[in-house]
Amino acid sequence: MRAALRRLNIAWLAAWLVCQAIAQETRGTIFGRVMDSSGAAVPEARITAIQQETNLRTEAISNLEGNYVLPYLNPGRYTLVVGKEGFAAVRRENIVLRTQERLSFDFTLSPGKLAESVTVTAESPLIQTATADFGQVVTTTFINRLPVVGTNPLGLADMAPGVVPQNPDGGMATYTTSYISINGSFGPGGQSGAGNQMTIDGAPAEVPRLSGVSYVIPMHEMVSEIKIVTAMFDASLGRSNGGSILIATRSGTNEYHGSAYYHFRDERFNANSWTNNYYGRPRGQLNYWLAGGTFGGPIRRDRSFFMLGTEKVRNVSTANYQLRVPTELERRGDFSQTLNSYSQPIQLYDPSLR
Repeated sequence: MRAALRRLNIAWLAAWLVCQAIAQETRGTIFGRVMDSSGAAVPEARITAIQQETNLRTEAISNLEGNYVLPYLNPGRYTLVVGKEGFAAVRRENIVLRTQERLSFDFTLSPGKLAESVTVTAESPLIQTATADFGQVVTTTFINRLPVVGTNPLGLADMAPGVVPQNPDGGMATYTTSYISINGSFGPGGQSGAGNQMTIDGAPAEVPRLSGVSYVIPMHEMVSEIKIVTAMFDASLGRSNGGSILIATRSGTNEYHGSAYYHFRDERFNANSWTNNYYGRPRGQLNYWLAGGTFGGPIRRDRSFFMLGTEKVRNVSTANYQLRVPTELERRGDFSQTLNSYSQPIQLYDPSLR
């Protein structure tokens, strides 16, 4: 029995390691160097990253060269606090960390009491110097303020250069909405827009053997950021012939917050089509509504949080089809007046004589 349990534990550990190996990290990293006023390295300085929305703290200690690394930070707004006995503490506020971003910040400590503090308020650097990849991050600001057709957040992927959605008008239930051409990517069979890599919170989200087709697309109210990487992949990416799409979902904070929305379409709001007008047909039925909402907040302040989202779609519409029936001449066996789409006579042959 113990041997069986041991084998089971080993199997679970192996499966977990495989999942970690194939996952793409969406969290960011802050690193840099701590020095004194003379430029010498300051070892054993304590660097604390405080996420402003949740007050979660991540700490690191500088090494002998004064270098520090704060990995696995969720996207958000941070405050960095650096301190060591004999030096005045330094605070840097309003640091915005994006999906899979690496930011470098160096600090210079001045002699003084640790209780003293020097606050530096500055924005994140506009030029990314820590990584060489090319990409665009679509933040919550764009997702909330720009129209998202069908509430599909991938409809905003074309904000990145070289990106063209192949089905921009598709809704959430249409799997082809994940077809996004990145630098002219093609998948199996020449399918334009396939062949990309998509992850949600670091977990692969592609359907096996369908090359870039995602089996799930989060509702736009549950998406925090979307990063479209178009070139210069690092070692964690590059398993496709196109690009990489990284989706980070939203998380709860220390404050309760939520949203609700309702989209409605009806044939009464639409004009009739040219074809229907030509044949004297009325407008087709269209009864589409989409309702959803989110709610999040703290489970235990400064420690654990929750975020819930739900969405429902109802779509009742009339579909028009064009069918062809044999003409009077064709029913008598005369196909001399049967033309193709180019108004050319169709050539008939006896298959038994071939």
